[in-house]
Amino acid sequence: MAEEQFIEGKASFDIPSIDHTCETYYKVYGDVRQGAPPIIVVHGGPGSGHNYLLAFRKLWDRYKLPVIFYDGIGSAKSTHLRYKKYDKGFWTIELFVEQLESLIAHLHLDNDQGTGYYLLGHSVGGIISSSFAARRPQGLKKLVLANAPGSVDLHMYGMELWAKELPEETQRAFAEASRTRDWKAQGYVDALTLLNKNYWCRADPHPPELEQTAKNHADDETVTETMYGRAPHELVGSLKGWNHFAELPKINVPTLLYNGEWDIERDEVVAPYVGHVPGIRKVTVERASHMSHLDNDDCLNRVLELVGSFFVEG
Repeated sequence: MAEEQFIEGKASFDIPSIDHTCETYYKVYGDVRQGAPPIIVVHGGPGSGHNYLLAFRKLWDRYKLPVIFYDGIGSAKSTHLRYKKYDKGFWTIELFVEQLESLIAHLHLDNDQGTGYYLLGHSVGGIISSSFAARRPQGLKKLVLANAPGSVDLHMYGMELWAKELPEETQRAFAEASRTRDWKAQGYVDALTLLNKNYWCRADPHPPELEQTAKNHADDETVTETMYGRAPHELVGSLKGWNHFAELPKINVPTLLYNGEWDIERDEVVAPYVGHVPGIRKVTVERASHMSHLDNDDCLNRVLELVGSFFVEG
């Protein structure tokens, strides 16, 4: 099989509080000049990098929609700012919305003479994407919120609810680690492994692109630890208590929301989008987890059909 072709580049991103120009790494599959609006894919984490979402490049092959991936500031191949670790006033959703705006301007996708663009945000990338869409940006045609929590506090609530479905020993391990803040205790590690296997990603073994995401986090934990915390059960960062519910009614483009049947972002977690985004369409992907597109080939194909048909339908 011939290697898939893509182009890559770096876009300047000026942050007023930083005394040097930062760069956004991006990668494009398909021909953005051929007439169809490209899809910009926004990764989650925060701080994961784009790698685990590369399966969405198949939307170019199947629907002839160009697909643009990029790395958030502080992750993977974009500029890292390790010296800003624990600066909660710096690492905010607003920063990542501004980075997205900067990339769109660099690619000239906000030109009123152009075809416009679609947006797909996964997990926390859905929070970024919906925050961006609430500004009613020029050129945005449609929005997909993929496995996206309404807020990170609700994400924590989703984990709590799913944990109740697991063995009592697992629940005790979560409670003990939350009490001691010992996130390296073997009991907690084992409990988290079981939770993740059921509700985060059901693929076994994990695909290489997801392993690369783990490496991205290990290489630089600045974004994750500052915005979230040191472990999935420790929410102490800038996202704690933050939500954008009041902004969601401003979204004025067709919007699709999907989660997995066994997704950490269960229906209670995604409910703010259903309740606040005008005309939103909600779909649950059966037999799928938070990484619905990575669980298995069947889940991937159903996700691609769901997303691709939504983007191309009139």
